[in-house]
Amino acid sequence: MKKLQEAKNSLQKRKKKKLQDPELIEAENTLNREIKHRFQQDKQRKHLGQLRAAEKSLKSQEREKVKTTGKVPFFHGRREARKLLAERKKDKKGASVRDKAEERRAQKRAAKEKKKLPARRSKD
Repeated sequence: MKKLQEAKNSLQKRKKKKLQDPELIEAENTLNREIKHRFQQDKQRKHLGQLRAAEKSLKSQEREKVKTTGKVPFFHGRREARKLLAERKKDKKGASVRDKAEERRAQKRAAKEKKKLPARRSKD
């Protein structure tokens, strides 16, 4: 990542000297795309790692329940892991941020319901 940033900076310096060189513009565009691609890859890896950790914790909890209580094993799929991950993410956020988000969702729902209502007829 650092090498890409350094290359981008050097291209920008050269671009200042030669204002409209098409080769420099194209090189800068490819570098920008590469940087965005790398950031997206890192973000995806982080998310998948968190998802795997959530799945692992669900499975370990289920194994523990089977050992202690003799429960019939039922291993949850990715859906439950995603829900667990979403709950953890929601818990990390502050209460005010969550409240604002819930208010926006409620307003959206109300607007959708209002659109679905039939138009009122006026008395003529």
